[in-house]
Amino acid sequence: MFVASDIPAHEWIEDADAAKKLLEECLDESVVAFDTETTGLDIMRDKAVMFSVAIPGRRVALPAELLRVFHPLFDYGVLAMHNAKFDIHMVKSTCGITITADVYDTLPMAVLENTERSAYDLKTLASDGLFTPDDPRYIKYDSIFGGRVKTAPDAIRILGLDATANYASMDAYAELNVFFELRKRLMATDTYRDGVTVWDLFVSEEVPFTHALYECERNGVLLDIPFLEEKSAEAAKRIEELAVDFNTRARMPINMNSTPQLVNFFYEVQGRPVKKKTDGGKSGIQKPSVDVHVLKGWAEDGDVFAQIILEYRKHKKILSTYLQGWVKLADPNGRIHTTLNQGGTDTGRLSSRDPNLQNVPRPGDSKKDPYRLRDAFIAPDGYVLIGADYDQLEMRIMAELAQEEKMIEMINKGWDIHSANASLMYDVPYDDIIGAKKEKGALEKAGEPVPNSLLTLLGYRQDAKTIGFGLNYGQGVKALAETLGCTKQEAALKIEKYFEPFPNVRAFISTVHDHVHNNGEVYTFSGRIRKLSAGNLSYGADYGKLARAERQSVNTTVQGTAADIVRLAMIYCHNDPRLKRCRAQMLLQIHDELLFQCPEDTAEEAKMYVQENMQLPYKDEFTVDITATPEIGKRWTDVH
Repeated sequence: MFVASDIPAHEWIEDADAAKKLLEECLDESVVAFDTETTGLDIMRDKAVMFSVAIPGRRVALPAELLRVFHPLFDYGVLAMHNAKFDIHMVKSTCGITITADVYDTLPMAVLENTERSAYDLKTLASDGLFTPDDPRYIKYDSIFGGRVKTAPDAIRILGLDATANYASMDAYAELNVFFELRKRLMATDTYRDGVTVWDLFVSEEVPFTHALYECERNGVLLDIPFLEEKSAEAAKRIEELAVDFNTRARMPINMNSTPQLVNFFYEVQGRPVKKKTDGGKSGIQKPSVDVHVLKGWAEDGDVFAQIILEYRKHKKILSTYLQGWVKLADPNGRIHTTLNQGGTDTGRLSSRDPNLQNVPRPGDSKKDPYRLRDAFIAPDGYVLIGADYDQLEMRIMAELAQEEKMIEMINKGWDIHSANASLMYDVPYDDIIGAKKEKGALEKAGEPVPNSLLTLLGYRQDAKTIGFGLNYGQGVKALAETLGCTKQEAALKIEKYFEPFPNVRAFISTVHDHVHNNGEVYTFSGRIRKLSAGNLSYGADYGKLARAERQSVNTTVQGTAADIVRLAMIYCHNDPRLKRCRAQMLLQIHDELLFQCPEDTAEEAKMYVQENMQLPYKDEFTVDITATPEIGKRWTDVH
């Protein structure tokens, strides 16, 4: 049901001449809302069935066959959309047109306006999210999708063309209302940069970022399908071996995938005391748990059965999620296309889905990555991959924001920051720690034991690294003690030792905490604001919420600034005509890492431009050097 006092009647236009007249009206408007209804949600395989536009006083739905009529709007207009990249993909997939006009995506707009919203979907924003029921712009309506209606063709067949067009054009009209309200609010809100509003920030960063992310999604990454099939066979064999091992040891047949059978084995056969119970689900009946936390506890105590199950589940997940899952998601050309969620995290970092390519483990840890998953991502014949990773970006940001001179000096000398910090913490020469790292590698390669003296030095470096990252993430003594593997008292002493040579880091963290206490929000270097209303709470009964807000405040300030830098770097790379001339294509962003595909003959030149663009953000404002190291290879593993 639709609720609003001044919604115009919906229109359905299927005549080309009428569509051209509508186009002329649209080109006269400062902004046009646009939306598509499609055959599904796959950004590469699905297509638009109808599309809708909305301008003040009109909301119109049209068949997808008329998309080409609106080509001038897609080139020169200004479009408001919600989750814009999806509709840009649908237009491209349906009629081959790439939307290059400025696109104002109301999803990141809403995130910028208030990071504490419970929901950012269009229907929530169009109703209670931004308006009150007595506001004439208030629109409350339900989705027509669900049950038998899963796609636009389903809707037309089951509900009829008129009802589907009514719904489709209502989406566009809701987008228009939401856009104008959010624009007003963003214009009225200042960032923490003088003279810069949140609207200014949105236009300068988020608008071009939408197109940069679309480029990555559309390009996709080529998969080595034979490699994945080979590793799938290895994984299946390993899974079978683990199941046989478990059953042989248990001396009874057990289905490793059956929770009831595992519960019976551990609690009835082995007689283990109940460590944790399930929440009861729909029945409300709580039962003994064999979840990962319970199994890990038993495994750490030496229970071989728990160890086997954890190993079994790890390989099963890798097989289904990665080795087989990626193959299923690949397009006919063998490329995989993730969706990068603009405004996907509270810190401003991107998240990735369908599939999530930001959690693919880095190479080097055979326990976490027994199948070298990044080897599955390759360059086509005649091309190479360029991978560029920022060098200890968050540590450099902490040094910059805290204006910690000793740390900045060491970074700008080109020293390894964790070894340098350890040198000051433990009053050990920097060269000794660096030398220990190199010597350990040489000894391990030769198969010789590593003496305790070297392990002690490397332990100092690990302490500095763990504490440095922990402080960046806003961790407290308890969390750091768990990560360091020591008592809380020992962790507190190590943190104090870390702060001794870096008093400005301690002062910076305290300043951030004070700011969130006083303002209920924090900000990144770009001025981007994150609401943390729990920061306004008092100590005492609210201590847990307040402590969490304090942790999030430091985490957001540092990680959010890292996100600012990577966002700008991607925009610079996307817009760089030199990279276009080199035919370099941006494929992925993985936290502080960018991945490109480029013809072999222009790769060295493109590599220079990638590095230049990645080191450009805030170059004239930072005193610390922000550096990135690009590499060239045929597989993703080769370029990291």
